[in-house]
Amino acid sequence: MCYDYLRRHRREADESASIWQDFERTRPIADPETPPDVTSPEPTEAHEETAVSER
Repeated sequence: MCYDYLRRHRREADESASIWQDFERTRPIADPETPPDVTSPEPTEAHEETAVSER
C-alpha cells in the first residue's frame, strides 16, 4: 500500500519535472510590433449635454 503511494508520487514528480524542463528549453516568442499610438476621439457635444443633464 505504501509502495503504491510512493510509486504514484514519484511518477507525478517525474512528470512535473519533465514539464518544467520542456518549459525551460522553450524560447519566448518575440513581441509583435506595437500598434501605433491611438488617440481618444474628442468628446462630442451630445456627450457633454448628457453629462450635464445627469448631474
